[in-house]
Amino acid sequence: MSAQTIMRRMVLLAFLAVRADRRGEGLGRRLADAFLDRYRADGYRAALTNIAAARHDLVSLSRRWGWHVGAPAAGLGVQIGDDPVLINEKPVRTAWLPLVPEVRPSLTVVTGVLVVTGIFD
Repeated sequence: MSAQTIMRRMVLLAFLAVRADRRGEGLGRRLADAFLDRYRADGYRAALTNIAAARHDLVSLSRRWGWHVGAPAAGLGVQIGDDPVLINEKPVRTAWLPLVPEVRPSLTVVTGVLVVTGIFD
């Protein structure tokens, strides 16, 4: 698998904001869905985002939108070939969203440890 293919499997949703007086109208969800639909159509298989440690409001929002939210500073285990690789180990929470059904969490790649599979198959 080429480096370019690997880079085209995950997309990072780095920033999304809605004016304070327009929050609660569903604008952010529609923006995120449009962004993700575009990348899904282009063959991307998963989306990642970072949630700052102090942004507890974004944890609940992300979960409502279907994202899987990890523990603070835990990083994210991703299977590449036969090997699990830890990515994004920073003092933030990593959230991920499958864009295709084949992307899913597994506790069997490394017993008892969440590893996301199906991104690089």
